[in-house]
Amino acid sequence: MNARALGLGAVLLVAVLAVFAWLRFAPNGVTSTAPTPPPVVAPPPVAMRPPVPPPAPPPQPPKRLRINRVSPQPKPSYYGAQWGIPILMFHRIEPNARSAFALTPAVFKQMLVTLQAKGYCAITLTEYRTNSFPATCAGRKPVALTFDDSHPSQIILRKDGSLDPDSFLGAMQEVWPEARAMFFANVRNGGHPFGRDSAKKIKLLEDLGFEIGNHTVSHPRLDKISHARVVSEITGVCRYFNRTSMMFAYPYGVIPIKPLPTNLPGCAIPAAFGADSGYFEGYNPKVGRSLLAALPGSPDFTRLQLRIPRLNISSLDDLKRDVLDNPDVYRLPAADVNQSR
Repeated sequence: MNARALGLGAVLLVAVLAVFAWLRFAPNGVTSTAPTPPPVVAPPPVAMRPPVPPPAPPPQPPKRLRINRVSPQPKPSYYGAQWGIPILMFHRIEPNARSAFALTPAVFKQMLVTLQAKGYCAITLTEYRTNSFPATCAGRKPVALTFDDSHPSQIILRKDGSLDPDSFLGAMQEVWPEARAMFFANVRNGGHPFGRDSAKKIKLLEDLGFEIGNHTVSHPRLDKISHARVVSEITGVCRYFNRTSMMFAYPYGVIPIKPLPTNLPGCAIPAAFGADSGYFEGYNPKVGRSLLAALPGSPDFTRLQLRIPRLNISSLDDLKRDVLDNPDVYRLPAADVNQSR
């Protein structure tokens, strides 16, 4: 009896173990108690760099104005008498000016104020010659200022290095600081144009954007000297300033007997300017004055590039008669210009 009971107990034990094993390992049974693998953690997002902006375009030069057409065309005569641009000529500035080639500081400053008030725009001779005017000249009348002989009164430096406002350059910087002009230089003053401290004055002109032109070494009358001397007088200034090309102004407005070539040895002449005197072709005996410089694009512009007239202005009356009251002074309207470059 005891043996039977033991056998039955063993059978029951085996049955229980079998049921337990089936429950554990059955596909739909109780979940296994085996260690659960750690959850997969997503890597942190990679920080995105902000997009690199495209490089900035290079700065563009200021727009320029160009005379495309002149309608109607000026009538060919002395330098295009119908329309033109006044090129003013000055020499000395003195407290007690009594010469036709001298102005007092007060009169010169009043001229600058009047030109601005009357709608004039100061241009350089390079802008005139290349037909490329500042965009600020749109709707205004171009005028060019030139100064001959590199007289010491044109640029005066004080002891502290500042400009004397009673010199030509000082007055322009005080009254019309946007204006630029041409200084036609001689080097006869012992090789020191503009007098003492000529190197400082020349550098100042260049730093401020003013132009320096050729007015011969010693200011002779070119119709009274040999052609070889004419060449030497002009090329000597180019050598002094270490230039290979300079615009030129005839001393006394007198042209040489032999025509002046545009390419002298080591000294090209892209344009030459005269004065209102009877020796110069620009003189008009009917009015006793030179006429205005021909407009770029007009019939006379290219033909007369070595005979461009200027007006000697020695008083406010001169300015009024020859410029302000002159109906032939050209204005740059929007219809006649292109904004380019």
